Amino acid sequence: MTVARRTQRTIALGSLLAVVLTVGTVAGWLRFRDPVGALPQEVSDGLPGVEEVVEHRWGRLLTRVTLEGRAVGTVRFFVSRPDPMRTQRIPLMVVVAGRRTGTEELSLLGDVGPNAVVWFEWPFPPDLRWGRELAWRIPDLYRTALSVPGQLDAALRWASQQGWVDRKRVSLLGYSLGALVIPAAQRLSQERGHPIGWTVLAYGGAPIGAVLDANPRVRASWVRPLIRVPVDLLLRPVEPSVHLPELRGRFLLLGGKGDTSIPFAAAERMRRLTPHPRTILLFEGEHIGIAAAKRHLLESVVAASKSWLVDQGAIEPSEPSDASRSSAP
Repeated sequence: MTVARRTQRTIALGSLLAVVLTVGTVAGWLRFRDPVGALPQEVSDGLPGVEEVVEHRWGRLLTRVTLEGRAVGTVRFFVSRPDPMRTQRIPLMVVVAGRRTGTEELSLLGDVGPNAVVWFEWPFPPDLRWGRELAWRIPDLYRTALSVPGQLDAALRWASQQGWVDRKRVSLLGYSLGALVIPAAQRLSQERGHPIGWTVLAYGGAPIGAVLDANPRVRASWVRPLIRVPVDLLLRPVEPSVHLPELRGRFLLLGGKGDTSIPFAAAERMRRLTPHPRTILLFEGEHIGIAAAKRHLLESVVAASKSWLVDQGAIEPSEPSDASRSSAP
């Protein structure tokens, strides 16, 4: 072997070793960094914002709130509360569902009675699509994903400052994708001395990589094993498995016996890691959704959530006179 060839081989091996060491170092840092410290969060309770009245409907006042945070960016959510207010302070449900929302989606909750609702609006772009374009947006999307728990915490901070919110009766409800981020948001609120009393986790799973692995939108099967490990490392600060064992409160876990969107092992892991006291209810059928074929299942899941919260004393039951407003948000 000539000197030139030996030199080339040495350089190649050195370069390979450098790459391996770099990847290993980055992976180790991602794996062992403080998950709470890695989540962007506001240091101040008060964020500048705008509250815009959307409409008065079904005896409810609907407003859209926009907050501006340095760490978490723009936070948007809709608020539905009785109009006029019947008591000075009322229970609050903070809802995170699996899609971008508007006032129409508030109606999916049906009659919420003399309680207030905050419906979180996801910060991801509305035109987000799987494909080549997605790869170019990964850095921004990654920062946005890490900001979601902090955005939810900002919404909770805003709610705690409202004179009409009963701070001792605040509950978090996460459906589908929402169930994946609720644990991290609850951990942030808990860490700053404001634990959540009641939490609903519906049709979620852990780890996030396993859930993504089963996502039907990832059509190329060869891609799934390549992204699962990086996703678990990169999204570890949001990972439900990391935060669930540290949470305090009462928990309701809802799932589907025939859910193919959430792997059975992932759903079982989330249920197993959720602290006691916890209640588990499994429904027949597939994953929840807003399509007509799944509407009955969604209504049953939402009804079970509200019934459990009423039984727990977390929210007030609907009044008989409100029965005619079953479609009100």
